[in-house]
Amino acid sequence: LELAPQLNGGYYSCNLIDLRTGKPVFPPYKMVTYDGGKKAAFIGVTTPQTLISSTPRYFQDDKGQFIYGFSEDATGQKLYEQVQKAIDQAWDEGARTIILVTHLGQNGSLPVWTSETLAAHTQKVAAIIDGHSHERYERLVKNRKGQPVLIAQTGTKFQSVGKLVIDDYGHVRGELVTRLDGSDAATEAVVQRGMAVVRERLQQPVATSPVDFVTDIEGQRRVRNGETNLADLAVDAIRYRLHTDVALLNGGSFRAPLSAGVVTYESLYRVFPFSNQLVVCSVTGQQLLDALEMGASRYPQEFGGFLHVSGLTYRIDPTIPSSVVLDDKGRFVKVAGPRRVKDVKVNGKAIEADEDYRVGGTAYVLRNGGDGQTSLQGGILLEDTGLSDVDALADYLRHKGDTLAADYGNPAGQGRITLGP
Repeated sequence: LELAPQLNGGYYSCNLIDLRTGKPVFPPYKMVTYDGGKKAAFIGVTTPQTLISSTPRYFQDDKGQFIYGFSEDATGQKLYEQVQKAIDQAWDEGARTIILVTHLGQNGSLPVWTSETLAAHTQKVAAIIDGHSHERYERLVKNRKGQPVLIAQTGTKFQSVGKLVIDDYGHVRGELVTRLDGSDAATEAVVQRGMAVVRERLQQPVATSPVDFVTDIEGQRRVRNGETNLADLAVDAIRYRLHTDVALLNGGSFRAPLSAGVVTYESLYRVFPFSNQLVVCSVTGQQLLDALEMGASRYPQEFGGFLHVSGLTYRIDPTIPSSVVLDDKGRFVKVAGPRRVKDVKVNGKAIEADEDYRVGGTAYVLRNGGDGQTSLQGGILLEDTGLSDVDALADYLRHKGDTLAADYGNPAGQGRITLGP
């Protein structure tokens, strides 16, 4: 809200709602007039998962009550109705080409909130410019009345640039551009001036790694549904730096692998671009069990809340359907049936539900209920360290030195998280 007035282009979201007034926080769409008075509306749609995948307390008042929402519910109906309301409003204002600009995604997103599902429950939309799941595709899907809707994602890190063309009849066709001819000297000069300010710090060597630390295995984002050596390294770093019994780290924290060779601060910030702050909490064994169950609730689907562990091991039984109950905002409420997380051990001993454990991790997970992890919010804050995940990882790499290959040479990790009945 503080930054919004500084953005010349404006923020637009039809489904970020101030619950105190029932009205959108930002304008729902931007109307553009082109070609002799024709109008196109670009409607912003934000994933309802933002409420828990970002920091939940940012959307709450001082008493912990939500004062902002994203039209979220378990069926998706609130989102469909809110978006259709904006579509109809833009149509009544004369827009005959309506494009949704969304951050919903497809692969790894909740099924009721994907861009394809939204298209299937609305009408009058010509195209959807989508993001969030880092995919690259163009495809036609059908809307509520069986009419075609173009959906496009451009991938990530400039894999491609999306191009949409509106013809004389208001129809839209798309193209994913993968090569650009020429360069922009003015833009390059701005980039270089900015980078010069931080380059010296970013290029400082931290350590030398003899192995590749990975997020993906066999083309899949394993870090969001299974163990990798990078995840083991990072969560070990947190436990080492904070001197805790257990450390936890969500899979969504990782945004890049760490290649063999000289490790710099720049490469560490690619791994952890959010620079999450670390805390230490006293957490009961039962809270840990509930948190692990929540983290494994979507397996084998990708989930940013999948939990990596240090000082703890566990097994996921994928033959048992998840019985985790969520509230209408996607937050953990309880486990209503058989648990799929088994054989949980803390430092080799079976976990005790009524025992207190010293647990380290990010404030995002342990204090702020990120990824719906409300069970951990009941823990007692022991230490707000002022350290970041990048700080801990840098310290641990220096500490490990020549033993990195022996301890973390297997890309699939050390076997802390196992699968099977």
